[in-house]
Amino acid sequence: MKKYSKLSWRKNFDQGSNFKVEREYFEILINGKSINQILGSWGNLCGIFGRFGFEHDKQIINQHFLKGKPELDSGRIIISSCNHCGDIGCGALTFKLIIGKDIIWKDFRYEVDHDDDTVNQQYDKKKRFKFEEKEYKKYFKDLIIELKVYYASKDKDSQNNKNKKGNKYLQNIKNKLFSLKNKNLPKK
Repeated sequence: MKKYSKLSWRKNFDQGSNFKVEREYFEILINGKSINQILGSWGNLCGIFGRFGFEHDKQIINQHFLKGKPELDSGRIIISSCNHCGDIGCGALTFKLIIGKDIIWKDFRYEVDHDDDTVNQQYDKKKRFKFEEKEYKKYFKDLIIELKVYYASKDKDSQNNKNKKGNKYLQNIKNKLFSLKNKNLPKK
């Protein structure tokens, strides 16, 4: 029997420091640990989801299925980026995605968008995570729903509660989104 890794997420809030900005984001967990706990952290990085809008998050999720144009010329996928601006020029944690019978994340690197070998550094060469296809798809389907609810609540908050139906509005959105759970994510 194959041993698979398990994906989950948690909402996280970085309170900032001299170089960081306060930021709420979704942190990817593998077997209950953040990627920074597993690999160690390079600089001021935080999770990519929940920071730059739902459309951006959908594009990143599609990249997790090798759909759409990769954000990076290397074809690698960003998992964490600069806390302040999210720009690859400040550095990002990336990985190579392999989709076959199983889904594999491997070759984790700290990279920037310029050619400087001192900055494009590889983490442990042997570190890789294998995911069962069905669970992988379910994880991202559930994450999409959670992100929609999250952005809807942020939109509601930014309107200073103009919509007095607040909680009912969010519950209706959540109910509609959960009804979408039976729709399939992109296939191989």
